[in-house]
Amino acid sequence: MIQDINPHKYNITYQNYKAGKEDFICFINEREILIKLVDNKIHLPKLKDFDEELNTIYLISIDDKRFFLSLDDAKGLNDYQYINMKDLMLLEEKWMAYACLVAISISDWYLNNIYCSKCGNKNVLDEKERMLKCPSCHKQVYPRINPCVIVGIIDKDEIVLTRSINHEYVNSGLVSGFCEYGETLEETIIREVKEEVGLNVKNIRYYKSQPWPRTDALLMGFYCELDGNKTIIRQESELSEAIWVNKKDITERKNLNSLTAEMINNFKFNM
Repeated sequence: MIQDINPHKYNITYQNYKAGKEDFICFINEREILIKLVDNKIHLPKLKDFDEELNTIYLISIDDKRFFLSLDDAKGLNDYQYINMKDLMLLEEKWMAYACLVAISISDWYLNNIYCSKCGNKNVLDEKERMLKCPSCHKQVYPRINPCVIVGIIDKDEIVLTRSINHEYVNSGLVSGFCEYGETLEETIIREVKEEVGLNVKNIRYYKSQPWPRTDALLMGFYCELDGNKTIIRQESELSEAIWVNKKDITERKNLNSLTAEMINNFKFNM
């Protein structure tokens, strides 16, 4: 999956670092990041590329490479271009693509919380943890992670495959949805399955999780079994298609960046 970047080591632990000459600088605009592609490799500007001092915030590290958000304008980078998160996931250099995805997600949180939502004063960075705090009313803001379930509904050799009405997603997928306040993961699964395809399920079992920066989510994959009537009642406002498919008729997924793709392949070949 997209976060599997071995042998590189990802480190999200917050540190009160100051940017050095060899550190990468991330310029973010509307959830896009400024990069340059050279021989299919991602290049980010480094602090040493700038003559003037930049206002930066530490984001993440991968191995000994550190990534910082710049709050200044990107000057003198005419051979760079902004790229969105969807296109980043298609690039070959996975470890750098993942660094950029996470950098966009964290930067978006910083940029959306410059001012306190309670009193309107400007927030400041905490020195010990990844948190913004208001010096006036003392409100604290932490990065938000949205829990989401991915559900493989199984009946013997068949699984429910769906297609979203969102034309950005061209491949078929699985039932999915975000957790609501006060729900357990199991309750979310039961509710989402009933809402999207009108089925009842049982024997819910956990498979694997995946951080998903594109929606600031933590995806949690589960398989479950059909309980009772097999007739699908599709939620037309969410899905353009929802059908039972036999594992022998499932097309193997070659791009395994997503948990959904891995779960579909796992059902086809291993279950």
